[in-house]
Amino acid sequence: MGGVPAEPNEFPFLVSINFRVRMIHLCSGMIVADNVILTSGHCVLEYQNDAKYLVIIAGDHLKNVTEDTEQIMNVEKITVHADYDAYERNILFLTHL
Repeated sequence: MGGVPAEPNEFPFLVSINFRVRMIHLCSGMIVADNVILTSGHCVLEYQNDAKYLVIIAGDHLKNVTEDTEQIMNVEKITVHADYDAYERNILFLTHL
């Protein structure tokens, strides 16, 4: 509430994590390395053994418009934090190709 719309590429480190089959947005994530995304554990934990069902979309500004800046990457692996806890340490990492 009370915010303003983001400008294109204002937050280049943010990505959308999507369910591949219907390209449904599940959660947001943050780029922390060239091939690593940090996100909330509860968002994709159920796909821990099925990373192939997820894709990462970077460079997207408007969800309903395909833009030249968009990059779609497959998720190769989901790594759950060693001390994962749904209430206190709710983080995990996605590794993409």
